[in-house]
Amino acid sequence: MAGSGSTAQSARQASAEALYEAVFDALPDPAAIVDDAGRIMAANAEFSRTFGSAAAPGRSLAALFADNLDFHAAPWRRSGARPYSARLEKASGAMFPAHLRSRSLSAGVKLLIIQEDALACDRAARNLTRLAETFAAPSSGAFGMNLVSGEGQISGFLARIYGLQPGERALSKDAWLEPLDEADRAAVNEALAAAHGVLFAPVRFTIRQLDPGSGRMRALRYDLTVPALDDDGRPAGLTGAVTDVTDLSHAVQAARDAERRLALLSQAAGAATWRFEPHEGEGRIEGPLADQFAGPGFAWPQWSACLEPDDARRLNAAICAAEYGGSIDLAVTLKDGGSCRICGERLSDGAVAGFVLAEGPAGSRGPDTREAALSAVMSAWTYDIASRTLRLTGPVLALLGLPGREHEMDIGDWRARVPEADLPQMDLATASLNDQGVADVEYRVRTQDGRLVWLNLRGGISEQDADGVARRYSGFLSEVGERKRLEHQIAMREQQLADAVDAGLIGIWTYDYATGTQTARGRVLDWMGKPRDAESVDSEDWLTVIHPDDQDALRKAFAAMAGGAPVERLDVRLKSPDGWRWGRTHGSPVEAGPEGAPRRAAGVIVDIHAEHAFREALQSEKARFETVYRATPALLHSIDAEGRTTIVSDYWLKRMGYGRDEVIGAPGWFFMDEASARRIQDTVIPQTLARGWIENEPVVGFTASGDRLELRLSAFTELGPDGTPVAAHGVFSDVTDLKLTQRELEAHAEALERTNRELDRFATVASHDLQEPLRKISAFASLLERQLSGEIDPESQQALDFLIDAAGRMRVLIDDLLAYSRASNRAVELKPVPMAAFMTRVLTGLDLQIADAGAEIHVRDLPDVIGDEVLLGLLFQNLIANALKYGPEDDAEIRVDGRVDDEGFALIEVADNGIGFDMAFAEKIFEPFARLHTREQYSGTGIGLAICQQAAERMGGRIDVRSAPGEGSVFTVRLPCDEAAPQPE
Repeated sequence: MAGSGSTAQSARQASAEALYEAVFDALPDPAAIVDDAGRIMAANAEFSRTFGSAAAPGRSLAALFADNLDFHAAPWRRSGARPYSARLEKASGAMFPAHLRSRSLSAGVKLLIIQEDALACDRAARNLTRLAETFAAPSSGAFGMNLVSGEGQISGFLARIYGLQPGERALSKDAWLEPLDEADRAAVNEALAAAHGVLFAPVRFTIRQLDPGSGRMRALRYDLTVPALDDDGRPAGLTGAVTDVTDLSHAVQAARDAERRLALLSQAAGAATWRFEPHEGEGRIEGPLADQFAGPGFAWPQWSACLEPDDARRLNAAICAAEYGGSIDLAVTLKDGGSCRICGERLSDGAVAGFVLAEGPAGSRGPDTREAALSAVMSAWTYDIASRTLRLTGPVLALLGLPGREHEMDIGDWRARVPEADLPQMDLATASLNDQGVADVEYRVRTQDGRLVWLNLRGGISEQDADGVARRYSGFLSEVGERKRLEHQIAMREQQLADAVDAGLIGIWTYDYATGTQTARGRVLDWMGKPRDAESVDSEDWLTVIHPDDQDALRKAFAAMAGGAPVERLDVRLKSPDGWRWGRTHGSPVEAGPEGAPRRAAGVIVDIHAEHAFREALQSEKARFETVYRATPALLHSIDAEGRTTIVSDYWLKRMGYGRDEVIGAPGWFFMDEASARRIQDTVIPQTLARGWIENEPVVGFTASGDRLELRLSAFTELGPDGTPVAAHGVFSDVTDLKLTQRELEAHAEALERTNRELDRFATVASHDLQEPLRKISAFASLLERQLSGEIDPESQQALDFLIDAAGRMRVLIDDLLAYSRASNRAVELKPVPMAAFMTRVLTGLDLQIADAGAEIHVRDLPDVIGDEVLLGLLFQNLIANALKYGPEDDAEIRVDGRVDDEGFALIEVADNGIGFDMAFAEKIFEPFARLHTREQYSGTGIGLAICQQAAERMGGRIDVRSAPGEGSVFTVRLPCDEAAPQPE
């Protein structure tokens, strides 16, 4: 009997080894069995193909490493090591970055799996070559929106998402955005903001949308472009495609399944592996424990018959839960008295698979062995609802820094490890378990040393009471860092492919080189009048929607494609319900036959109608610009980056007298004199390029007839898309007549200044030379009057008095004339003047006149001014003296006060209670020598107020008056009161 048992055990071992070797050799990645020293014990076919002779058994792995340091730090030297990156060398000599994974198989023996960084991405890229064919599938749709009018069009599955009726395509902007939450609206606005000011900018974002048909939240990726901008540079419209990206790509799921099967199969040596197809009710079990069940192939009744009835019902419930994402981890009792542990989960193809471990009296493995096997395969969790206890096993313990092979904790302690931002995900898993019995969620958990790691927790009901109420949940944990990396790589590849295809798709096409069969999907089928599920189209179908002028080009493209050539780029017009629209098609072979010949090609038709419309509008705008440019009545002149003339206005040609053929292509300075041409080349052009513009640069040019013109050049530089100068546009202002007039004015001004100097000199000389005779006339007349006093007749005495009075008035008149001249010609020196103190000095100088007149003067609230102290003295001395002269005898009252007006000027008023005057003479009183009264009534020469007006105007101010006969007068002086006020010329 012992010999028979030993023989059976050897047979089971041999079967397990055969299974292991088959799986090992079928791995798609290079894999090898190595010992602790790094020597190769065995290698699969992919390993040998990649590394050639270096992969022979007995060789050291050191030969594969580009850097020997990487070899000595390799992960296969440590048990349970994490993935490790290194640069390896292929048999061809090419270096490549790789990820190395290792798992312990037994003491001193490890399984090493090598994954090239780009390998997964390349496989994913190959799977994505059919992307063009899926754009028109039920998971994709077209999208267009006018952001200005708020009107849009959608097609495909989007119509179902938005609850539109069959055939209905119209969608408003409000209806599009209304279902979105705040985060998704922010994503849309952020993408639109990034496209500000850039025509045809890509606009990409992903939002969540409820599918009313399935009740699931769908993730929708929008790949759009901006066909037009509004006046402020904001996107005025969007057009492109929308894709449902809710589910992971097939490449990601396949990679996960491959790793899961590898974990289940390679680590479960000595146990039974099983696979069950729930919809068919059939399965298969292989391995040492298979003979305790129904054999390799079985139907569900056969398998359940091997178990106790309660255990069969529990397993049936667990398999049903696994179909929806749950996991299986059950201890069951066989009818022959033995017990087993059945573990498993759902694969991406819909099957449920796992392994069976023997435990208890009937098996060769005890509890410790079972737990060790479970831990070696995967990390597992079990949650007991009654005790609120969470039990963890497997590699996750080492990842989290927890000791031992298993660990129990209260669910509250586990929750404390989850960061606050991820607690909603944990609560979502709890709600899913309570409502649906299954959960699949990802969130972060804090390790013992404070790090955060991403975990994927999947599971479902693993134990129920007699009434079907859940008593325990179980499932698997896995770190998802690697999976996220792979997802990111594939997403990058998808994005790169999407970037290469304009989002405004009209349709997708394929071409079979062997049969000539063509297919099409998308809007183009509607335009052909064919159903969306049409299996094929032919050339005649295409000709019904292609513009007659473009059909010959299409025929040539298909003929070239039949010979294996790709369609590089072909622009054609297609007949849509809205009229002819421009489309651009391009494609290439996507599948090759056994000998490398192209088997199938695929391509897309992109809507470029907006691009053509923009190009036509650009050409129209260019023509309009040239028309306006040439017709503008100004000397317009443009040159290219080399300085050659490219365009001039018609007015330029008419004024300069050249023909257009003489100008275009000639240097931009050909009509200038030598000095101007040299300065333009050496200084003006470099300055314009550096600064971007110049203004009023003087140059001298000559007309075709030789007339000399004085010009002023203003110009700016036009930059190309790369920021380099491509042209300069300038306008010449003809200032020849202006300069002539300016020179004439300068000559007149010089003559006037010379005359003023002569007049000033004359006034000074005259006042000096006339004073001497007048003094003698006055002196001798007074002497004669004293000597002849009482001896001459009255008539002679009156003549003598007239002579003395006339001499005195002449002397006063000459003094006033000199004062007026000095007031008008002396240089003005403006500075801040404190008027309160200044007015005190003015009144002190008039003390005798004030006393003689018996006048009262009131001064208050005088603002400081900016003025010339000499002119200010003449101004206010004359104003107050004038008020004293025309005031009532012994009862004169003068008021001097001030304020600042709204424009920042000081207003100082000098008011009296004198005789006043009629306002009809308001302007005359400021004229030199103008008088309203006779000398017998009031003395004086009439020059005082003229001096006041001149002084005020020379300081940047003015003087006004208001009066009435018998009511006195008010003189208002307006002067600057700060240095920012306008200054006098």
